[in-house]
Amino acid sequence: MNLTYPVMLKLEGKIAVVIGGGRAGCRKAAELLESGAAVRAISSEFIHSFEDLAGRHGKNLVMVRRPYKDGDLKGACIVFAATSDSGVNRAVYDEGEREGILVNSVDDPESSNFYPAKAQRKK
Repeated sequence: MNLTYPVMLKLEGKIAVVIGGGRAGCRKAAELLESGAAVRAISSEFIHSFEDLAGRHGKNLVMVRRPYKDGDLKGACIVFAATSDSGVNRAVYDEGEREGILVNSVDDPESSNFYPAKAQRKK
């Protein structure tokens, strides 16, 4: 049985990590930035939309141009694995589990310990 408990996270000022520089990673980074998180994105390559996002958000989005490696989740409270490599996504999940970090693998619910809902801004 896969039981879940819904929550809303206050991410303002918290570190969020996105592994992957494609469309899914860019979408997750944008949502996290809208929620006030400081985003660290890690990927060997980034799509142009990611570059545009970085231009709009300045120091709140740090783009690290290299492959993921163990230890990249240090200091994070939430992580999205958004690569097309299931081995990398699984390694991200394993590190997150070891470190007690919330991890969502965008295309693999089995390598996730939470499932995101649409972000909402409190009025």
